Amino acid sequence: MPPPHDLFAHLPPDLEPLDPTLDVVFERFFTEPKNEALLRDFLASVLTPRGPIEALEVLGQRLPKRHVGDKPFVVDLRVRFASGEEIIVEMQRYPDEDLTERLLGYGARTYAHQLQPGERHGAAAPVRVIVFLTFVAFPELGLRTAFCLRDHSGRHVLTRKLEVIVVQMPRLAALDTADPQRHSDLARWLRFFQAKSRAAYAALAAESLTMS
Repeated sequence: MPPPHDLFAHLPPDLEPLDPTLDVVFERFFTEPKNEALLRDFLASVLTPRGPIEALEVLGQRLPKRHVGDKPFVVDLRVRFASGEEIIVEMQRYPDEDLTERLLGYGARTYAHQLQPGERHGAAAPVRVIVFLTFVAFPELGLRTAFCLRDHSGRHVLTRKLEVIVVQMPRLAALDTADPQRHSDLARWLRFFQAKSRAAYAALAAESLTMS
């Protein structure tokens, strides 16, 4: 469905949209209450299996600490579903040699903090950490890869209560035009994040009501 009017008609011709991969823009965009429908669509595009997200709560960006001396963690976006499952989303613009360890720290702290003294460990809800990379950090991986705890053979899963999902945005351009991933909702969101011109945004708006 095409947009009802020129997306940029009310803006000066030399004013370009802010880059949505910038931390402050990404966080502000997805935590605005008026944009909750967009946040649900965005999360559904990367989570598998897909399904409607009926209810969610946007949480504070600072991960909780149990002790005063605990290392502080601040994330870009943190959401809790009605089921109790927590989702952490990070937009990573620059290489970081401690990236995987930091993501593990996010997930482990979030999972452990759900438990109250004396409560069964299995009572904690799943935690998923999603990181969007604007560069290729893992050459052997494709566009979207989900990690959980497995044995070294990769055949036996220890638990799916903690999952890390890596999305390497530059991989989108390398996908064959016949690849279903290239035409997925996730691909559309990645094109939004990577758009560099008014024309690119207008093209997205013309093909999707959500993007409009």
